[in-house]
Amino acid sequence: MTNHGIAAAALALCAAPSFAATPGSWYAGVDAGRTSVEGFDDRHASYGGFAAYQVTAGIAVEVAARRLGRWDFDGNVTVKQAGLAMVASLPVIGPLGVYGRAGYNHLDIDNASHRVTLRKRTLDGGNVGLGLAWHVTPAIACRVEYQLAARDVRNLGASVLFRF
Repeated sequence: MTNHGIAAAALALCAAPSFAATPGSWYAGVDAGRTSVEGFDDRHASYGGFAAYQVTAGIAVEVAARRLGRWDFDGNVTVKQAGLAMVASLPVIGPLGVYGRAGYNHLDIDNASHRVTLRKRTLDGGNVGLGLAWHVTPAIACRVEYQLAARDVRNLGASVLFRF
């Protein structure tokens, strides 16, 4: 590709609509990813859903529920996540944007032999994440996010959201 071709592609991206979210709107979506827990050697599939209210063009309040994974450790251990977060987003170029999240997180540990809910220390507290969003249309976006659900629980996921 020539320099003129690169410049033309860059201009086309800059000229694309920024797909700013409309304040007062709602969105919901689904996600899937991989979770790693410090002390466990392997990663497991995660999946979940989320819904949000768009407060301003760049700020949303999002609630989410996710199954982070299932490990065979002294029985089958399943880790589930519920969270409430503020999500701040910024357009980068054209339909590409970055976003970050900060909020409250509750992780529930479910052991097949008995139920254990840890509500102390790193399993009930802060939740942060950083991601990229590609706005396919004004109503549909695809996201990739790295999230720190607890000090020793990390998730890399992809999601699709729908605005309505």
